[in-house]
Amino acid sequence: MYKGPLNILYAGDKGYTMALYLSMESIARRTKNPVKIHLFSMTSGKTKGVEEEDRLLLEKMLKDFNEENEIILYDASKMYEEEFKKGPNNKNIFFPPMCLLRLFAERILPKDIDELLYLDGDTLIYNPIENIRENDISDYEFGAVLDYLGKTWKNKNYFNSGVLYFNIKKCRETGLFEKCIEFVMTKKAFFPDQDALNKKNVAHMVMPTKFNDQRNVLEDTVVSHYPRRIWKFYSPVKPWMIKRMHKELKRHCFDIDYDYYLKNFPFERYGIEKPKKDW
Repeated sequence: MYKGPLNILYAGDKGYTMALYLSMESIARRTKNPVKIHLFSMTSGKTKGVEEEDRLLLEKMLKDFNEENEIILYDASKMYEEEFKKGPNNKNIFFPPMCLLRLFAERILPKDIDELLYLDGDTLIYNPIENIRENDISDYEFGAVLDYLGKTWKNKNYFNSGVLYFNIKKCRETGLFEKCIEFVMTKKAFFPDQDALNKKNVAHMVMPTKFNDQRNVLEDTVVSHYPRRIWKFYSPVKPWMIKRMHKELKRHCFDIDYDYYLKNFPFERYGIEKPKKDW
């Protein structure tokens, strides 16, 4: 359906740069075709947005794997202040405000983008990310994978929004993003934008678990996602918690990514203690 570089969207602040670095590295390492990454960020209150020096750091890493890879930074501060700052979901213990920025995709991104893959920063890619194109979303607003927990206690069709494969052209026709923005502005919710996307979509495709595996890493897993888990609800294991990834999840399949990360990421610049290699 789509050709050319895959457009990928992330959202994050300066303090989240290490997470973005790891996730993007795992994409670049395993994906032969070039990718075009769009990064939404903002400065609001104590939250400091991603800056040009951070973008350059991320782009240097991406180009180490493929010179055609690129990353574009967008400042959504003003848009967030005007739309969400005074809304009922500005402060949420489950979803950080940065997640709301993806709802501005239609407003911010170039109008010639019809295909867009959104990824949370707590994802690692295990197989080439362009495999997402196996899903023909021509007749859908987006493709998503059911939420491991939500499908049992929310409803059986409830999907996780950490990986969303958008048909932007279709979303423009249905007004999906604007409907979701209105929902977030008027309804208090535990999972604001995720609930909005679940409630306001006209038609979405349920993709196979391998495109957003929230539990395992199997041979065909494309996206390994690390959201909150019920037995670690307030202390989830995240990809950058290397010792816990090894000890608690027994997961060593991303050690090649950690090798590069430990060698090249400037931990001191971000006030982070460099993890010690334990393998």
